[in-house]
Amino acid sequence: MTMMLALAVQAVSMAALVLVESWAALTVGATVDQVAAAVGGAAWGALAVRVGGDRPALFRARLRTFVDLGVVLAPMGAGLAPAEGTRTRTRPQPGVAEATG
Repeated sequence: MTMMLALAVQAVSMAALVLVESWAALTVGATVDQVAAAVGGAAWGALAVRVGGDRPALFRARLRTFVDLGVVLAPMGAGLAPAEGTRTRTRPQPGVAEATG
């Protein structure tokens, strides 16, 4: 429950950053995010011990492997999405060249 609450607070604080228009608002938003991250980190350790059973270190190592794999594969997928149909997107549109000079 603590982990879910911490993640929810982090999600809201990150989403709220698009509304920031002052240094004070940025400071408050970043502070709330970092406090939630610290709470989430503590809850994550307790969750790993609970779920990992009698070998929590092995569980953490395997979990880290999957996280690292996601860090590698996600940008590759994100790079492929804009490349879809690139040829048609890079052709000059009628009237665009004349308007830009």
